Amino acid sequence: MFSANRAHHARKREHKFENEQKVNNKNRADDYYSYNKGYKKGFQDGRQKGIQEGIQKERERFQREDQERRKKKRRERFKDSVQVLMIFLLVIVIAACLSFYIEKVFLGIITISTGLFTISIINPLKESIKSYESVPYDIQADNSILTRVLAGGREIFKNVIKNGKSLFLLMLSCSILLGGLIGKYEVQARFVTGSEAFVDAFFHYENHTMKKTSDLSENEISGSQEQVGQMELPDITDQKSNLDDVSGSGSVETTDMLDVLLEETDISEDELSMVEISDSEIEQELGLPVEEYNLAFFREGEYSFTDEDDQQKINNNVQQFVQDVRSEKLVSSFDQTAPQDIKDEIANLSKREEAASSFSEIQTINSVRKKTYEDYPKRSFTNLISNSEQKQALVLVFYKGQQKTIMYHYVQSILWNMEFLKYAGNTKSDVEERLSLIAKRYEDIAFVCTECKEREYAMKLQKAFEYAAGQY
Repeated sequence: MFSANRAHHARKREHKFENEQKVNNKNRADDYYSYNKGYKKGFQDGRQKGIQEGIQKERERFQREDQERRKKKRRERFKDSVQVLMIFLLVIVIAACLSFYIEKVFLGIITISTGLFTISIINPLKESIKSYESVPYDIQADNSILTRVLAGGREIFKNVIKNGKSLFLLMLSCSILLGGLIGKYEVQARFVTGSEAFVDAFFHYENHTMKKTSDLSENEISGSQEQVGQMELPDITDQKSNLDDVSGSGSVETTDMLDVLLEETDISEDELSMVEISDSEIEQELGLPVEEYNLAFFREGEYSFTDEDDQQKINNNVQQFVQDVRSEKLVSSFDQTAPQDIKDEIANLSKREEAASSFSEIQTINSVRKKTYEDYPKRSFTNLISNSEQKQALVLVFYKGQQKTIMYHYVQSILWNMEFLKYAGNTKSDVEERLSLIAKRYEDIAFVCTECKEREYAMKLQKAFEYAAGQY
């Protein structure tokens, strides 16, 4: 009985153990399945994530490479554009220089530009005609002539833009034409002169408003204008009766002559009488250097004339002289290169000249301008110096100075007016005005210096420069 119970309990334990083993095996199988399933799912998720990350990296790499390619293409396009632009600028500069210094070249520039323009639109024009012919006739008839012309022009323009060669030739044609026009009409010189005048007016507005003269178009660096002005003189033939009062010693002894010289000017006898001058300065005789004498009276060189030459030959010589002088094309450098202390000194000269009460002080101021001009040329200086020389001549006429010295100052005025003609910024009206002033200075010499042998030369040159002025 006891042994039977023991056997029963043993079987129950075995049965229980077997059941537990089954349960444990099942749990382990479930755990393994779950683990294996989770592992697979995690592996698949990780792989999918890796693929997505790889795709994202590839996409980013592709975008970076695409951006680099675009940047490189833009840089190359910019480089090509700059090179083409430099070519066009070089063409403009060359065409401007040629037409600026050689007047007859302008016609050739127009011809070349027109030829290139014609070549540039031939192919686009053919394509436009073909595309127009493909349009049905009834559609063409529905449009007005203006509409068809505008449409044709738009089509030609599109074809020119598409065709690189045609576009290049068109731009080249425009560049050549633009350069020729710039040189022909002296655009750069006008710009420089206009900028110079603007700077003077802007920084010296007060001086301009305090002192204005309508006769002068050129201003000094300070912006103040000279009061000498441009002097108009009557015909010598109408004033011959005034020449009988000249003394045998060579000094001027008539007030009627001074009245003639001061007509239509801004200078009065009272102003001249306020200038202090010594007896030695009145009696001083100044002779012209040979080079200046020959230049002023055309005694030597290719423009010279003899007593036997007729007036027409003298006119032709003077006209050729003016053309050659104008071809020098000088440019003012004072504003760009002069030190500030020199600029300040020049700026104060006009104020000093207004207050100057002696003949020697006027000469000193003029000498400073001449010295400055040698190192730092400026077009307005020539005008100021010329007017100062003319004023000195009038002072000597008032104080009955020596004719030889009076002629010296008038010749200096003439030579500085000739220097004015050399500048590139002169317009035709500037040239005409300056030639008229030179003619009047010759008239002054012939009118005042009755005992000088140069009187006949001055009368002929007066007519020649009046003739030259009439050509402008």
